[in-house]
Amino acid sequence: MIPARARCPADLTSKQHGAHMTRLVEYMESAPGKVVWTATDHRSIEGRLMAAGMIFERWPLHAEINSESEADQVLAVYKDEIDRLVRARGYQLVDVLKIRADMDNLDELKHKFAKEHTHVEDEVRFFVEGKGTFWLHLYDQVIKLECEAGDLLVVPHGTRHWFEIPDDPARGGPHYTAIRLFIDPHGWEAHYTGTATAEEFLEKAAA
Repeated sequence: MIPARARCPADLTSKQHGAHMTRLVEYMESAPGKVVWTATDHRSIEGRLMAAGMIFERWPLHAEINSESEADQVLAVYKDEIDRLVRARGYQLVDVLKIRADMDNLDELKHKFAKEHTHVEDEVRFFVEGKGTFWLHLYDQVIKLECEAGDLLVVPHGTRHWFEIPDDPARGGPHYTAIRLFIDPHGWEAHYTGTATAEEFLEKAAA
């Protein structure tokens, strides 16, 4: 059991530390630079993603987890939440992914994640610390979801998407830690669509 003093609501912690809030921005596929709808409150974001067959939740942050925490410690702290997902959706494996500015293969990872692709099983990611941006291509719409620590997103298998790793100015580059769940790690192999959709949207976003 985690002591009560070590647990705090994710939204409160974000405000105290000046972190950006989770934000959803929706575009039409045919107009990458034109915003159709945006939301920053949890209920609106959850409702929009649920309508697209996704799961979006806010999990509590834990004061004893930091950048230096080992994977075993991170998984132990979130055991209850992980076990709930495993029971509900049949996931078999879990790991902790750390992206750091000094990684030798950082450019390779950023390039790989930023191309539109699909997976044959769900992509499940919980942000323990830091931030990252999912772009979700849903029929004739594209959703940009800027995630922060405390966010859980489950992207159903077959969904066209890409992932953007933003820089953290305070750390000199990308910096985040995430929990991932799998049925089979091979199911997370990327199947690239070969379209230029991701490049078009990322170019507009950077302008």
